[in-house]
Amino acid sequence: MEETQFQTQLQQLVDDIEKQDPQQKQRGMQLLIRLYDLSKSLHMTLDLDERLKLIIQKIASLMHAQRVSIMLMDRRGGELYVRIAVGMPEAIIPQAKVKLGEGIAGWVAASGKPLLVKDIKEDKRFVYRDGSAYKDDSFLVLPLRVQDKVIGLINVTNRSSGGGFNELDQSILEGLADSLAIAIDQALRYQETNKIAKAKVDFITVASHELRTPLTVIKETVSLVRDGIFGSLNEMQIRYLDRTKNHIDRLVRLVNELLSIARLEGHQVPMQRTYLDLAALIRGTVESFIPQAEKKELRLSFDADLSFPKVWGDSDKLIQVIVNLISNAIKFTPKGGIISIHARPEDGSWVLIQVQDSGCGIPKNRQKEVFDRFKQLKSFAKEKTEGLGLGLAIVKEIVELHSGQIWVQSEAGKGSAFFVRLPIDARANRKNEEGAKKRDE
Repeated sequence: MEETQFQTQLQQLVDDIEKQDPQQKQRGMQLLIRLYDLSKSLHMTLDLDERLKLIIQKIASLMHAQRVSIMLMDRRGGELYVRIAVGMPEAIIPQAKVKLGEGIAGWVAASGKPLLVKDIKEDKRFVYRDGSAYKDDSFLVLPLRVQDKVIGLINVTNRSSGGGFNELDQSILEGLADSLAIAIDQALRYQETNKIAKAKVDFITVASHELRTPLTVIKETVSLVRDGIFGSLNEMQIRYLDRTKNHIDRLVRLVNELLSIARLEGHQVPMQRTYLDLAALIRGTVESFIPQAEKKELRLSFDADLSFPKVWGDSDKLIQVIVNLISNAIKFTPKGGIISIHARPEDGSWVLIQVQDSGCGIPKNRQKEVFDRFKQLKSFAKEKTEGLGLGLAIVKEIVELHSGQIWVQSEAGKGSAFFVRLPIDARANRKNEEGAKKRDE
């Protein structure tokens, strides 16, 4: 929809330029091409400051403007403030605020209409609040609209080469204003999302610390009592203390899971990537689960293709993925069942890891839910399960941080197979994708 609208606006601009005299026509096409390049380059970043800087520098250069500013609407929607500017003293920027309907910027924001003032001295519509005249020569002010809502303005003031702005300048900038507004709005939303994510991580971090500290003290106290430091205990007392310690350990795990998912979603987890022997890591992880599997009389096996390559990744994070998948397989596979883990290269630049069990399985209509946060499919397990339902959500986040994919194939009553597909080197894959994208363009 947005692409079609942009193409329509572009065609209208070309038609308008074609009607100009040869000199204006040449200038108009040059402006249009360079501003079109600007609209494409904006997609290279979602950072608000970087997008605004790209826009304002390009417009100032192309329009030969002495001053360009971008004003954004405040949260209440009643006042505009300068977010970024060139040609304006930095000390003035924090004070440059305008109410709706006040002055040139306020009039444009309130009306939603662009304004071209070729010669301010000849236009008596706008004066300062004290009644004095504007000291500038020429203005071009464009509203930035998203779905008919004005989110800000672009102010272009005074042509450095002399002379005022004209209808061609207005037509070209106005034609691209909507796409620029969408780019700015996307960056604003991205910024707000990041703020919320950071606030959530900060809150959970503090809450986790406040919870873990007393839990650690309680656990140590229970352990001292359990070990008979304060006197001998009977069997019932020991049993209840063991149960209490297990509950404390479970609470600590839940707190750690909450912190992990919050940090992963907030992209606040440092990744320590290196080329690693993933097959050896999986083998070591599988071996650590053998006592647990034997206790439940499960057959646990692992095989890897001899040509399985080294993988560029974070060893601790990938071990966490394997641990979670095997732990779930053991949890949901009944006594005497089978769990098998396979690893093999795929398509030359990928590896595929499969964790298969003969457990209770998952109905097809609920398989997508297993990767959702706080989702537990307890009803399909014969044994009682504990936790917040964050394990597979954490696994999915880690896999995606490695530019990989995860999915499940399962049938109720017939077991499940979880698949993890990882690039051998995510850096090379990204370069290939960027190259293909450039060729397509």
